Amino acid sequence: MSAQKKTVATTDLLRQFERARLVSVPLVGISTADQSATVEEIREAWNTHPLVQWDAARGITGVNKIGSEALNRAGVKSEDTIDFVSAMLAAASGLSAFEAETAISLSLTEAGLDEPQLWERKRTIIEKTPGLSVYRGTETFDDLRGLESVKERLRQHVHAKTPVGVVVWIDEGADVFSAVDNGGDSNNVKTDQQRALLTEMEQHKWRGALLVGVPGAGKSAVAQAFGNEAGVLNISLDLAGMESKWQGESEANLRQAIRVIKAIGHGKAFFVLTCNSLKGIRPQFQARFRRGTFFFDLPTADERDAIWNLYTKKFNLPAQPRPEDEGWVGREIRECCESAWDTDTTLVEAARYIVPVSRSRASEIEAMRKEAHGRFLDASHYGEYRYRQEPMERQVRAITLPEAAKKSMN
Repeated sequence: MSAQKKTVATTDLLRQFERARLVSVPLVGISTADQSATVEEIREAWNTHPLVQWDAARGITGVNKIGSEALNRAGVKSEDTIDFVSAMLAAASGLSAFEAETAISLSLTEAGLDEPQLWERKRTIIEKTPGLSVYRGTETFDDLRGLESVKERLRQHVHAKTPVGVVVWIDEGADVFSAVDNGGDSNNVKTDQQRALLTEMEQHKWRGALLVGVPGAGKSAVAQAFGNEAGVLNISLDLAGMESKWQGESEANLRQAIRVIKAIGHGKAFFVLTCNSLKGIRPQFQARFRRGTFFFDLPTADERDAIWNLYTKKFNLPAQPRPEDEGWVGREIRECCESAWDTDTTLVEAARYIVPVSRSRASEIEAMRKEAHGRFLDASHYGEYRYRQEPMERQVRAITLPEAAKKSMN
């Protein structure tokens, strides 16, 4: 290129730069065959402006003296900015170029990048997709008591050769899919959704686990904590929220959701389906969840003791007698502790207003446990779940049914 043409090109570039600066454009892309020469031309022309540059090896450094002085005044060290950019890229990954640019620019403050705000903007962008929501809790498996078998199995996938890029949680799976076989899908909307989801899971070899069992025994808590355990987003997939009255739109919404999931997880999704029963879930769908079907039974005495310790500490309750908790699940123990804290009552007083699910749904739970015998993995103990009819004791997962409940089953 001649000197005259080069001068014209540089002048035009600098003019565009100045226009972008005046309207606060956060990012400007330049296509050039010689990056170093272009940076040097900008440095020479804009030597009265503080200029800095970043690369993966050195982080942010000053391009000119004024730029270096600005970094020093701000207390910015180049070695600290390598992780900063890595965090920014991690938070923005999976978004479109425009979405990422907007989220990052709106999360920049005088103190630097507000990373929590950037993550929250990313969650908000994801939730614009019908049927998708992002879990915002912070608990990990260390915050859950008992259930060691299922936690260990999922931890293995956190450190597996195939990484977990995103956790996708489908709650109340039996309710979602049972309508197909019960005449509740006259226009084939749910059938089309299931077919599309099955195809995507098989095509991408996405892994999954089924969590089934007693209501309140920890299925949802494990599914929610798994994302934080793996250090990735936990996205709830609500198929009902994607349904539309317009022909073909429901399946289109699902395919859009799948595209978002693939982008966020870099094609490495792990699905977790939770339900009280597998009735209504077709065998071909169950077969996609190859990494285990775990049965969640009533907590043992040891597990209940650990759960009480967790929640009495969480709600800062003083040492005091506990109510009789035979047959209680974790959800009921938490409710008792939260109620005692909220109403300034004792645990025994708060327990008067709790009827455990093991009594209110005794026959249903007993049928669940019999059905799970030898068919599913035990969520608490390694190996297959084994039904026992003895009274519940330490390390034995069983319940004693009232005589009236026993007679009703005969």
